[in-house]
Amino acid sequence: IDDVDPDAVHVARETLRKALAATHSGALREIYQSLKSNEPYSPDAGPSGRRALRNMCLRYLAAEDTKETRTLAFEQFRSADNMTDKIGGLAPLSDMNGEERDLALKQFYEQWKANPLVVDKWMSLQAMSCRPDTLSQVEGLTKHAAFNIENPNRVRALVGAFVMNNQLRFHAADGAGYRFLADRVVQLDGLNPQVAARLCGAFETWRRFDGKRQTLMREQLMRIKDAPGLSRNVSEITEKTLG
Repeated sequence: IDDVDPDAVHVARETLRKALAATHSGALREIYQSLKSNEPYSPDAGPSGRRALRNMCLRYLAAEDTKETRTLAFEQFRSADNMTDKIGGLAPLSDMNGEERDLALKQFYEQWKANPLVVDKWMSLQAMSCRPDTLSQVEGLTKHAAFNIENPNRVRALVGAFVMNNQLRFHAADGAGYRFLADRVVQLDGLNPQVAARLCGAFETWRRFDGKRQTLMREQLMRIKDAPGLSRNVSEITEKTLG
C-alpha cells in the first residue's frame, strides 16, 4: 500500500469503533457486567478468556470520552485485583482527558514503581495514546525519574512504543515525531548503537507514505546520516533505508 494517510486510517477506525459501540451499547454493557467475577484470580484459559472479553467490551464502551465512560474505566482500574484488569481499565483512560486519567496514571506508578517491567508498561501505554499531546507527554517522560536513556528496556518501552506502535502520532503531519526520533537516534548512537539502529528502523517504510511525509522523513534520515561520528550500525541502516 502506498500513499498511506495515518490520519484518515485513524478516523476510519475510530468512526467504526464508535458506531459499533453506539449500536451495541446495551449488549456490550450487559456482557461487561455479566463477566465481573468475585472468584480468586486464576491464570487458566477460561478465566483468562473472560477477562479478555470483558476488557474488550470496556474498550468499546469507552469509545466516546465522557464522564460516564471515564468513571467506568476508572472504577475497573481502582477495584481490579489483578494486573490484566488493572491495565484493562488504565488502557482506555490513557486515550482520554479528565482527572480520572491523571489520577489513575499517578496511582499506578506509585503502586508499581519498584517493578521495572510494570513501569515499562506504564510508559508504553502513554506512548501509544492517541491524544494530540502524546509527543509532548513522551518528551516529558524522557525527563521522568524512572527514565534512563542508558537502559535499553526503558528506551524501547517509551521511545520504541511511540515510534513503532503509535502510527497516528509518530506520523503527525508536521514531522515533529520524525524530528523526535532523529534526536533520540543521534543521542543513543554514542551509548548503544544497536538500540539506536533498531529505533531508526521506524523510518524503513518511509516510501509508503504521502509525498509530504516522505520528504519530512527523508530530511531526518539525512540528518542522522550526516551526524558526526555515526556508528556503523546506524550508518548501515540509514544508507540502506535511503537506498
